[in-house]
Amino acid sequence: MNRPFKFCLVLCFLIVSVVTLRVATGGAEPSSNRNFVITNDANTSSNTVTALGVKKGGALAVVGKLNTGGQGAGGNYPSNHDVLMTFSGQCIFASDGASGDIAAFEQTSKSPPRYKLIGNFSGPNTDDLGIGLAMDFNQHWLYAAYSVEPGEQLKVWSINSDCSLGTSGQANYTYSLEAPIEDMTALANSTALLVTYPDLEEVGSFTINADGSLTANGTQAGSDAPSGIIANSAATYAVTTMYNSDDDAVEVWPLNPDGSLQAGTYYDFASQSGSVASGALTWDNGANPQYIYVSNEPYFYNGQPNTIMILKWTEPVPTFSSVFTPKGSSHYTGVFSKSDPIPPSNTTLVYLAESPNLIGVFQQGSGTLTELPTSPAVDPNSSDLTSIFAFPYPINYQ
Repeated sequence: MNRPFKFCLVLCFLIVSVVTLRVATGGAEPSSNRNFVITNDANTSSNTVTALGVKKGGALAVVGKLNTGGQGAGGNYPSNHDVLMTFSGQCIFASDGASGDIAAFEQTSKSPPRYKLIGNFSGPNTDDLGIGLAMDFNQHWLYAAYSVEPGEQLKVWSINSDCSLGTSGQANYTYSLEAPIEDMTALANSTALLVTYPDLEEVGSFTINADGSLTANGTQAGSDAPSGIIANSAATYAVTTMYNSDDDAVEVWPLNPDGSLQAGTYYDFASQSGSVASGALTWDNGANPQYIYVSNEPYFYNGQPNTIMILKWTEPVPTFSSVFTPKGSSHYTGVFSKSDPIPPSNTTLVYLAESPNLIGVFQQGSGTLTELPTSPAVDPNSSDLTSIFAFPYPINYQ
């Protein structure tokens, strides 16, 4: 099954990030509290990573940018992550889809945090669908999915202490694939990497070996074309969105102890959500998730505003709770990220990137989202915003 990716890349992109950041008050870097959001601006001429801090009330403010040294893809798959940061904040990785490399940045100062470009690490040549990224939960290995037609590839990079990737004598494995990977996530116990193949209508699992190499652990056929994928912290269930032109659904996959997948159960919410397609998804909180947020994408088909569908999760069954329509959401929704709640009130904020360069700001309740008066913020460095990541990032989920 072929999705209308190329059209989406030109027309639109929305990305969602659940974050809880404190104020950054000027200068070239986020303030010394080290709470900020980073974006991959996906610029096709000279790509950049933008850092945004949060002022009182949740307003985002640009506090600096980093040049990647490469060229961005100008867009990406709706559920694809192309900027990541290690849990400690030491390393930032951003993919340059057009130039086929990954830019690696190392933190040179913690207070205030500053970063320098370590290098650009080239993999297989890519087309304009870019390079998706994932890390194992121990932060030893970076997995990169290269969209190359024909000949899609999944590559393993070792993460070195200076944030460089895959030097001589270390892991540098590359695997040929039958179809592109849209989304992937490593289990919290680091036993397996889970991936989605929307063109094959399959979900796959790879065992993560001690040296970072991967062993194919089988696939399961989806009821439709799987898109985004998440797994619970106990590594007992995975949930995928299921994309097609006439329903809005998720599929729940029991996981075996080795991370392989059992047959999934399909849940169709089209009659309740009023949407037509699903993209990325995330839990609303940490160790005991009670709701799942799902990004919906009706715009391509009928021009209606895009929405976030909220599902109540009573393990292992999701049930429909509500649909939230972001202000100004006229194109696609996409990747979620999240951060630790802001003390002392433990408020969690949700940030939604809206094509071409806006970021909506929402307060998260128990299965609810409320847009703040400060919304939306502007990322002036992007015209095709594709991915966003929050720091600090909670280690109980990826």
